[in-house]
Amino acid sequence: MTELNRRQLLLRGAIGAGGLASMSAILAACGGGGGIEGQTSEQATEAAASVERTLADKFVLSNWPLYIDIDEETKKSPTLDGFTAETGVPVEYLEDINSNEEFFGIVQGPLSQGQFVRDVAIITGYMAARMKDLGYLEQFDLESVSDLGNVSIPAPPWNEGFAYGVPWQSYMTGLSYNEDKISSVMSVEELLTEPALKGKITLFNSMGDTMGLLMQDAGYDTTKIDPDQFDEQLERLQKAVDDGQVRQFTGNEYTGPLAKGDLWACMAWSGDIIQLQADNDKLRFTIPDKGGQIGTDYMCILKGGDVYTSSVFANYVLDPKIAAQLSVYINYVTPVSAAKPEAEAIDPAVSENQLIFPDEATLAKLQEFDPVALNDQTYNEKFQAVIGA
Repeated sequence: MTELNRRQLLLRGAIGAGGLASMSAILAACGGGGGIEGQTSEQATEAAASVERTLADKFVLSNWPLYIDIDEETKKSPTLDGFTAETGVPVEYLEDINSNEEFFGIVQGPLSQGQFVRDVAIITGYMAARMKDLGYLEQFDLESVSDLGNVSIPAPPWNEGFAYGVPWQSYMTGLSYNEDKISSVMSVEELLTEPALKGKITLFNSMGDTMGLLMQDAGYDTTKIDPDQFDEQLERLQKAVDDGQVRQFTGNEYTGPLAKGDLWACMAWSGDIIQLQADNDKLRFTIPDKGGQIGTDYMCILKGGDVYTSSVFANYVLDPKIAAQLSVYINYVTPVSAAKPEAEAIDPAVSENQLIFPDEATLAKLQEFDPVALNDQTYNEKFQAVIGA
């Protein structure tokens, strides 16, 4: 999904300590719906009318590794090929996002100078909110995204009406381990203290993911961060680093060492592990016994990107058949609930997988990380100091 990271997610905010009542509640961050905040209907109409509805000669898309469908024979994406076949627009696909913070560092300079970087980048909610505030995002042509009606999660406050970000996928942050190396790792406490795992684990270089799991393990509510609780868990993290328990803090690059057996256990994103299990059936993903994190990544139009073509692409992937095609391959939580019967027709096992189409009981184990804290400089500086960034 790294202040990481892929996914830092989620819409944050609204999930209380008592759990989530529904997918909507869990992903909602306080609600959402209808229109752009502070924008009148006349202004919205004018904005839509200003869009030149002519498709671009090329569409440039940046994404994370393992985050789109691939035909194993052709090594091409059916979704991207289908979009080109339908629109005539070729896609330049860049798998160049390892973490939100790293990507921001790459594009910030050019964007601040008004230079074109990409049409669309798939970034996590907290980073999208930051880039919107900096003026680095274009608004979608919502009249061209009629399939927004298929989205089953509400828009967060920074993104009213999904004007600045259209949901791509949601993800869970939990633990993974290799059964060939260790029988099980069911808690963050085990990950940080089990002697057999010393030097054989990685944690995320994203504050939300890593501190979220630590704080949940301590029984704290991560939807509204308490500074004393944060500092307490930061000391706990520092001890694990000082003890040599942690090999490295990573973005998405943990997947290679884990798949090869170089890592015995780690913090992980659900969809990555489902994909890696195809080649290594000894890998396991678990939501820690004290709970895990959940988040959402968004398609965002970077400043200077082609608004109409980007909006047409967003509309295309929100079609339930295309959303199902994506979910069956990439194995993250689709924002299109109507995709489940379509996915069942493709692969019944996927439609029953709790990490792809989670039920209420699974969702009740998950929390979001406070979005205010995620963009708070003090918290971030403290965390960066511990991980050595």
